[in-house]
Amino acid sequence: YVDHENLHKCDFAFTALKHSMKWDEEIYGLEYDLDLFMIVAVNDFNMGAMENKGLNIFNAKYVLASPETATDKDFENILGIVGHEYFHNWSGNRITLRDWFQLSLKEGLTVFRDQQFSSDHGSAAVKRILDVKRLRDHQFPEDDSPIAHPVRPESYIEINNFYTSTVYEKGAEIIRMIHTLLGKEIYFKAMTEYFKRFDGQAVTIEDMLKVIEEVSGRKLDQFKRWYQRPGTPLLHVDRVIGEKEQTLKFRQEFTKAKEHAHEALLIPFRIAFLGSDKKPLETSYSGKMAHEHLLEITELEQSFTFGDAPKDAIPSLLRGFSAPVKLKAATTFEQKIIALAAETDSFNKFEAAQDLAEQMIGKKELPKDYVDAFKALLSNAKTDAYFTALAIQPPTPDQLANKRESIDLEILYSDYLKYSSLIAESSYQELLDTYLSSANKDPKAMDGKAAANRELRNTILFLLSTTNRPEVLKLIKDHYRAAQTMTDSIAALQIVASSQDPEREGLLNEFYKKWHKDPLVIDKWFAAQAGSLHP
Repeated sequence: YVDHENLHKCDFAFTALKHSMKWDEEIYGLEYDLDLFMIVAVNDFNMGAMENKGLNIFNAKYVLASPETATDKDFENILGIVGHEYFHNWSGNRITLRDWFQLSLKEGLTVFRDQQFSSDHGSAAVKRILDVKRLRDHQFPEDDSPIAHPVRPESYIEINNFYTSTVYEKGAEIIRMIHTLLGKEIYFKAMTEYFKRFDGQAVTIEDMLKVIEEVSGRKLDQFKRWYQRPGTPLLHVDRVIGEKEQTLKFRQEFTKAKEHAHEALLIPFRIAFLGSDKKPLETSYSGKMAHEHLLEITELEQSFTFGDAPKDAIPSLLRGFSAPVKLKAATTFEQKIIALAAETDSFNKFEAAQDLAEQMIGKKELPKDYVDAFKALLSNAKTDAYFTALAIQPPTPDQLANKRESIDLEILYSDYLKYSSLIAESSYQELLDTYLSSANKDPKAMDGKAAANRELRNTILFLLSTTNRPEVLKLIKDHYRAAQTMTDSIAALQIVASSQDPEREGLLNEFYKKWHKDPLVIDKWFAAQAGSLHP
């Protein structure tokens, strides 16, 4: 059900629902059990969505979409949220909770399932980067705050306080770690047995873990601490370098629940080595030669030695962000430059780009090696435009602030804009060429490749805008006027809204007159002005 005037905006949500049903049947072997599945979308629903059995209720924002009124990110969100609520039919409804303390049993598992679903319907590398960005932007600060709590809290005053990023996103990371430790085949065997054994029952996290132990043949007593421990662990890494081997020394540190600081977590840790010649290396560990190894860190202080690792080999740590920890490891500027070129793990390549940009923010000029590395990222745009867009975006002021003890917001934002201007001036022609060559042949196309190209072009437009060149402002306004999708329209409008261009007010008024009857679009209009540098 939707309001009559919104009927034409439902097609994508219906398609997403069909994809969700098909995916759950093929990947988890779970079929829908009723003859009818219903969705209600209303403007005034004050939550995102609710998975009532056979009747999902949504805020209209997460159902209604058309290329003219919704951005590519809106479509991504709709795909994931429609999938999430449908997947609750099994992980939440047919198998439900014994009590509210088990909330992450359904939410953490279902978030992981919707992340898998979205990964399979797009770029897995990009999806992982976006999920970790969300975790760090929202859950890590929650873990560092006075309201830090375990994934399974021990008490509550009001149940609505349970619906947190910790229960959802960190809960999903715990399931992901189980997937990593077991491997894909054993994980799905365990999940198949879990859904079969407890169908129609109200269960606990221990019930799920017991099934996993039985199927996998391994004990999870230590791993269970992830559900019980608040705070984000710090993982320190030091290297001892020999002629033909390297030893990595790990140390776990906890800033919350210090009464349990003597109890180590089980941390799955993916690692590889890169050569100084920018080529991947195979190293030996535990009698196995491979490029990548999976370690299980089980002690507060623990060392691992890798053979066939020359002294100039660079470790690629925590690949794929294999555990929700804060990594503390010394890495030089030169090593990060090599990693940016040589990384075989997409997430760590993104991390190298972000770390280098963060290191450059606040500098008065950029080293040539860094500018060359940035230009090299642009040269790979045709291979994965969305990844390139994410890699060339500097860390936001919010992300920078989350990493600093003392914050001066004006200086921080000024440094952020200064960096953007410096890198845009240094790479002006390369950025402009990439913008022009990434245009979609069909400007209305809505497939994944077209969306990736739009993300890249709009990222480049923002960077170019910080140069304050008149020809760039003209390019941005031309981009706005030629836009055939809301993604391009609102991206250009946001840039114009932060400018002092004489046409600023006229374009904002023009946009309002065109869309004033559509509340979801007008929300974007408000946001463009709320984020403006000028009143």
